[in-house]
Amino acid sequence: MTTPEQDWRTPEVRRAEAELDASMDAMEEVLRSAQELQDSLRPAEEPVASEEDARAIEREAAKPDAPAELRALQRKVEAGDLSWRDVLEGRAYADPDVRAALEPNLSRMGTTYQLFQEGHTLDEVVEAHRQSQRRNDDDDDGGENIVLRHDSW
Repeated sequence: MTTPEQDWRTPEVRRAEAELDASMDAMEEVLRSAQELQDSLRPAEEPVASEEDARAIEREAAKPDAPAELRALQRKVEAGDLSWRDVLEGRAYADPDVRAALEPNLSRMGTTYQLFQEGHTLDEVVEAHRQSQRRNDDDDDGGENIVLRHDSW
């Protein structure tokens, strides 16, 4: 039933309003579903790094050829400013030295994730990384040119 202030609306306008209402309801349902999915994918607990994980990164930082950023983190750990577990579990990400040590690998990890999302197998992704590394060793352009081509499998 229409009220006098709605009498101006033509059947087309009413139909468009009804379609808009239905679209909004559908969008709200999609958003609810997406939120439920996101909530289900969250880990139940904070990630926990094992002592072995912490020792492994400590060993890497102690190597003479360790990157300078990793050695800077080692100095902060030795000074008691943070722990390797803080680094591994993400609690220390606000620290600029932690970000400097981790961010160069984020792009490569994102590319790897994307390749898996596209349906590539582990062997294909590993081989693509090897091919990319060989190309980077040859032309030293930064290490982010992972290309998955049939001839690189």
